[in-house]
Amino acid sequence: MSLAFSVNNKKNYARLNTSFFYFVLAAFQYFLTTIIFYDQFVFPNNYKLIIALFIGVTLGNLINHYLESKTYKIMVNLLAVISALILISV
Repeated sequence: MSLAFSVNNKKNYARLNTSFFYFVLAAFQYFLTTIIFYDQFVFPNNYKLIIALFIGVTLGNLINHYLESKTYKIMVNLLAVISALILISV
């Protein structure tokens, strides 16, 4: 929403602020979940998971950099529909 109302030269700044907000929100939710479910929570101590996460984030940023906006929107919508179908079927 903030990107739609932003002026062209402030879109990158708004995108950075939005990404940082969601990062802080996700970190808070993660730590809150670990506090509540400490006895039942599985802590990932496998280095392969950390490496896979780093590679996934790097590839995602590279793909996002080289794709056009329309293609990116179509991919996001397609992934959202696939995720919704999987969650409904389970």
